[in-house]
Amino acid sequence: MDEPTSQPPTLEEQVYQALGEASVCWSLTPPGVFDSEKVKGIAQTLLAAIEADKAQAVAAAVPSANPAPKAKKADTPFIGRNGG
Repeated sequence: MDEPTSQPPTLEEQVYQALGEASVCWSLTPPGVFDSEKVKGIAQTLLAAIEADKAQAVAAAVPSANPAPKAKKADTPFIGRNGG
């Protein structure tokens, strides 16, 4: 029987996982309680910044509503009938 294929994690899941992993990157574990609500806010801020950057990149990549007109024959360089 085939095993179910798992979907790759979403960007949101990856951000939360990365923040969780980063929280334990201390040479000595600091005392205290992990504030998951604060981390959630950090993740939401980071994801909003990613979405804004992505939207800006898409807007820059989309051709403008008024593209430059195509060149007319009179606008193109003259090419002689014998190739030169």
